[in-house]
Amino acid sequence: MPASAPGDEGRLEFPRKIWVGWSWLHPIHGLIHRRILMPFSAWYSRHFTVADDGVMSLPFNLVLKWTTKVRVEEAVAMVAAREIGLPVPRLLAYGSPGGALPGGTILMTRIPGAPLSEVRESLSEDELETIRAELGAILARMRAYRNPAGRRIASVAGTSLTGHLIPLPRFDPCPDEASFHAVFMKIGVGCRHLWEDPAAYERYLASAQMLLDMEHETVFTHGDLRPHNIMVHEGHVSGIIDWECAGWMPEYWEYTNAARVLSLDSWWARFVMSLPGFWYPREMEAARAMSAITGWSWSW
Repeated sequence: MPASAPGDEGRLEFPRKIWVGWSWLHPIHGLIHRRILMPFSAWYSRHFTVADDGVMSLPFNLVLKWTTKVRVEEAVAMVAAREIGLPVPRLLAYGSPGGALPGGTILMTRIPGAPLSEVRESLSEDELETIRAELGAILARMRAYRNPAGRRIASVAGTSLTGHLIPLPRFDPCPDEASFHAVFMKIGVGCRHLWEDPAAYERYLASAQMLLDMEHETVFTHGDLRPHNIMVHEGHVSGIIDWECAGWMPEYWEYTNAARVLSLDSWWARFVMSLPGFWYPREMEAARAMSAITGWSWSW
C-alpha cells in the first residue's frame, strides 16, 4: 500500500481504472488522424472559414489536437478529470506518434466559448467575479480526491511529468515532495556557473531553499491553468482545456505555475492570488526563485 499523504482523511477516491481505449488501437488511430483527419481539417477550415484556435477544426463540434508535446498521459488526465465531474472535452480517440510527425494526437469534442485571454476585456466585474468563484470551485473539486499513489509525484498515469517549469524534457516520478524538490535543487546548483551575478544567484538560492522546509498535500493538478486554457461562454467557465501538464503535484504548484514568469502586478497573477483557496505567498516567492535558478534546464 502507498504511504498516505498528510490530510488524506476524508478525501474522495480518485478513479483507478482510466480507460483511453485499447493500446493496440492507438497506432491505428494515429494513422487515421494523420492521413485522413489532418488533411480534411485543412480543407474544412479553408472552405468554411473556421477560425484556427490552436487545434484542427472538424465538423460536428469536434477538434483534433496535435503538437509535439501530446502524450497518452494527456488523454488519461482528460478522462480522469471528466470522470470526477470537471468541464473537460470528451476524449474520442488517442493516436500514438508515427511517421514523420512527432507527438500524439487527440480527437475530442469542442468546448463552447472562447479563451478567457480573448474575452477578458469584454467581461463585466460581476462576470469576472463569477469566473473567479467557478474556478475556485473547480480547483476545490480537484483537491477533494486522494492520490492513489500516496505521496508520489507523477503524471495521472503514474509516469513521467512534463511542464513549462519542469526541468528536462521528461521528469521521472518522485516518491514524495522532498525528493521532487531535491531534483530541482540539484539542477539549480548545477546552473550556478551560468550566473554572471553570484550575489543574485545566492539570493535566489536562499529563497528557493524555503521549499525544502515545507510540506504539502499531493493533489490532482492541471499544471497550466492560464487564461488561454480557460474557456468562457456567456460569462461562465465552460471548460478547462490542454491537460498535457497534469499530474499529482504539491498543492501550491497549480497557483505558482499559473503565475509563472509574470509580474505579480499583472492582472492574471493578481487574479490567481485572489482565487478561493490561495494561501501560498511564501511558496510563490520560493517557487519563483526556484524557477530562476533552474531556468536554463527548461526544455518546453
